[in-house]
Order: sequence, then structure tokens, then C-alpha cells
Amino acid sequence: MGRISVLDTGVLVGMVFAQDQHHDKCLQYVLNTNGPVYITPCVGKEFQRLSSKVPKELKREVQDHRKNLIRRFNKTKLDLTDLVNIQQNILDTNDRAHRFLFEYYENKKKKKGSVKFREIKNDLSNIAMEIGKDACQSHGGFESLIDPWTKGMKKYPAVEKNLLVHEGDDKDVCLEAHHIATVETEDTELATANPKHFIRQIPGEPVSRKQNILFVTNIAHIEDTSLANYP
Repeated sequence: MGRISVLDTGVLVGMVFAQDQHHDKCLQYVLNTNGPVYITPCVGKEFQRLSSKVPKELKREVQDHRKNLIRRFNKTKLDLTDLVNIQQNILDTNDRAHRFLFEYYENKKKKKGSVKFREIKNDLSNIAMEIGKDACQSHGGFESLIDPWTKGMKKYPAVEKNLLVHEGDDKDVCLEAHHIATVETEDTELATANPKHFIRQIPGEPVSRKQNILFVTNIAHIEDTSLANYP
């Protein structure tokens, strides 16, 4: 058996929704694992909450982008300069859908000549309608790629006290991953799409979050599956 993987909520969200900023890296991470991929109770509960919230957010971003294009362009065709302008100046890098839309325009740029504006508007409408579908369907669906942890959890007050992670449910994610690492014999890896909370050093803290987690827990490694900057 290979290394055990434990996913944080961002990785699960990323792999399930194709339009999410981190989709490609999250899905490839899970597909490339050769051991169990566990979803802890905390992550499962948070995913249930986000599984309806995230698609609405993505759909709104795509629909708002489409409206923005209609306001900005009064022409029937868009040329290469227009497409580059959309990528560089109109797409919002803070949006979850930024990576997906950027790649959409990359594919449009590969066509010779201009692109009908009507085609782009229709594409964006169809993209918005498709949001929410399981992006792992070609691999048997996301539920076939993960293993919900059902063997119970224990409390670790000493570990909890020494963890620097404190935002939201992130500390619980660490503690649950620590429990799995404690009761299982194989090395346990925590995969995260949130390097700010789980990996980087926060101003005012003595060490990086990654150093702290690996020091006070039995987690063997932390893997960053985020797409920090795109392109």
C-alpha cells in the first residue's frame, strides 16, 4: 500500500468542479495517488455546505463576465487583440472561475482569424448551465475516488494547543489528519489547496505553518495542490 492521503475541503471542491481555479492540480493529485484518499468527517461536513454554494458562485462569476463583455464590446467579431485584452484586463484573477475562463480564451486564440462574438456569448451561457456537474464523471465520479473515514476520531488536546492553524475548521482538519496518521501504519500526507493557512509563514508567527504541523502532528508530508498564479 502507498502513502495515505487526507484531503482538505479545498482539494475536494477543486477536483469536483471543473471551473474551480485549482481543478486540474487537485484532480491530478488524486488520480496519481497509489494509496487510500481519505475524507475526514470535518471535511465531509464542510463539503456538503460548499457543494451548493460553490456552483452558485462560479455560475455568478461566468454570468457576470458575460454581461461585462456585452457592455464593453459593440461588435460582431472579436480579433486576437480583443481576446488578449479580455484575458489581461477583463478577467478577474480573484474569481474561482479565472483559470477556466482564461483557458477558454486560450483555445479561442488558436483559431485563425476573428471569433464571432455571438459564439462566445453562447459558449458562456452553456458553460454557466454546465456548472455543478461532477467533473470526475469520466473517472467513475468523485465518490469512487475517495474514502470517507468511518473509524472514529479521538481528541488530542496537546496537539491542538500547539498548532498554529486556527482559521475556521482548518485546525480540525489537521487534528483529524493527525488521528489517521496516528492509527494507520503508512505515512500520511495532508493535501491542501490553501497554502496560506497550511504551508506558509504568517507574519508574527515563529515558523511556517507547514513546519509547525509536521513538528506537532504525526502527518508526514503536506502537499500543495493549489494553483497560486495563473497563467
